[in-house]
Amino acid sequence: AEELVRASDIPWIILQPAEVYGGSGDAVTTLITLAKRFGIVLKTKSPVTLSPVHIDDVVDATVRAVDSPNTGRSYVLAGPQALTLTQLGELATQKKYTVRVPTPLWLLRTSAFIAQMLGSTSMVPDQVDRFLCDKPTDSTLAREDLGFNPRPFTL
Repeated sequence: AEELVRASDIPWIILQPAEVYGGSGDAVTTLITLAKRFGIVLKTKSPVTLSPVHIDDVVDATVRAVDSPNTGRSYVLAGPQALTLTQLGELATQKKYTVRVPTPLWLLRTSAFIAQMLGSTSMVPDQVDRFLCDKPTDSTLAREDLGFNPRPFTL
């Protein structure tokens, strides 16, 4: 879809947010809830890092993009911290005793499938692969053009 937009004659700006948190029903918030409520941290072998960005920072950048004269640009909206899935859970947990559950990717996919079958929309199977793939994290252009200033990851 991005290529079609780029090839069109209309003015465009593309926003590419990283993993968004701070709302309800998103994957990051679900992982935070597991860690905070139950002290469960998913431990994967994936070296991929996440750069969670707060929903309010994404909304702010979106509003600024609408008023921006800088069309024909793509902006990465990533949080300032790079965290593995395990680090994300460890930051979120506030329990004295934390259970680190070794979680192979097939188990994450299966769990997401079962959750989807039960009506959950917070994580679907194909989202696991998107969640754990390398994504751009350099938000320099968004900082310069849109005044994007994401808050540090907090709970």
